Amino acid sequence: MFNDAGEKLSILSGTLARLDREAPRYGIGEYNDFNTFYYQAASSTSSGSSGSPVLDVHGRAIALNAGGAQSSSSSYYLPLDRVQKALTLLQNKQIIPRGTLQTTFDYMSYDSLIQLGLSRHIEKRLRARSKQLDSVNEGLLVVKSVLPDGPASGSLEPGDILLTCNGNLLPHLFIDLEENLDNALGSKTPVCMVVSRAGELKEFSLQVQDLHSITPYRYLEFGGGILNDISYQVARSYGLSLKDAGVYVGAAGFMLGTALALRRSVIVGINNQHVKSLDDFVSIVSEIEQGKRIPIRYYSLSRPMKTKVMVLQTDWRWHKFRMAIRNGNVQ
Repeated sequence: MFNDAGEKLSILSGTLARLDREAPRYGIGEYNDFNTFYYQAASSTSSGSSGSPVLDVHGRAIALNAGGAQSSSSSYYLPLDRVQKALTLLQNKQIIPRGTLQTTFDYMSYDSLIQLGLSRHIEKRLRARSKQLDSVNEGLLVVKSVLPDGPASGSLEPGDILLTCNGNLLPHLFIDLEENLDNALGSKTPVCMVVSRAGELKEFSLQVQDLHSITPYRYLEFGGGILNDISYQVARSYGLSLKDAGVYVGAAGFMLGTALALRRSVIVGINNQHVKSLDDFVSIVSEIEQGKRIPIRYYSLSRPMKTKVMVLQTDWRWHKFRMAIRNGNVQ
């Protein structure tokens, strides 16, 4: 059932082609999902369908429409496992725990894992154990990327094959992995992961981070522009560290535009002082007088190795300098 192409009610038929498709990629710097499977089907849905329920032949909701490919009739659907859990917590007026290691995992089949060094005897044991757990998966999770200075930095590496988490296999892969991370966050205990790296087994104890703590909850209106702390999504796209990362330019506005600090720039210094976060930026610019010309240091995410220094002229007469906070007031 869809609100397809602006229609109030439109029901399209389709056959699910895959239940384990990787999350769609919409481009660098865009919002891209991760650490989850997607369903794929040829249903020819178009814009306006996002968020609509996908129903099976018995009328039960099994997924949400999340995206599609313009070059084909393929549509992508988000399974409801995690959505249902979040809804239940909200209905019970509970906080939704979201643990993270700032690490992205991919699913790979056993045949591909052999090329990464997984031994045949371990494969045999894992296959046998998976059958006992009624797992339908024919592979394991593999580390795709690890953000620098994150909880898993210096421990996990791209190409590591995740064998167990807290001493258990992950028969439902991403669902079980996220469940372990959420539970570790709630109990404030580390997770123990055993991985296969180039044929060798390695064990790591990792402290899980609260995903909400690295999700921006406020933005600053500055000279007609919009600034906020760097989000985890942006950091993932460009491989950035979230530690002392600077301030992200969501919209340049007048003042930043004259200094050519355009959208998708990261401000790392202003008035000869280092900017690590939005709090630093606010503290510095709050003491700058009207009309003063000050240096600003930043880089564009398209060229992160090239830092620019420009002159910014402050002008507080036309645009208010204020902060908007989620579920709060404008300051």
